[in-house]
Amino acid sequence: MIVACSGKQMIAEAPEIREALRNAFRQSLDIVIDCSLATEVDLTFIQLLIASRRTAHAIGAALQIVAQPDSTIAEALRRAGFVPADVLADSASSPF
Repeated sequence: MIVACSGKQMIAEAPEIREALRNAFRQSLDIVIDCSLATEVDLTFIQLLIASRRTAHAIGAALQIVAQPDSTIAEALRRAGFVPADVLADSASSPF
């Protein structure tokens, strides 16, 4: 199941995003969160991604977060210190 997150992904959109993610986990154990069209993100959105990763791990679901290396979400993750400046992590022990 694909959850597309496009446009602004900020605190005002958090309830809608959270509900979309909850519905996805109810319907599938194979989730893709597509952030490639996100134009603006804040820490609330990053927290939802982290919570989704933890939920997926807890219930044995597969979760992919899709974004381009130079995307808004990738830059937000780098600035927040979740990934090194030169790469996006792909480790099960990493939040992303």
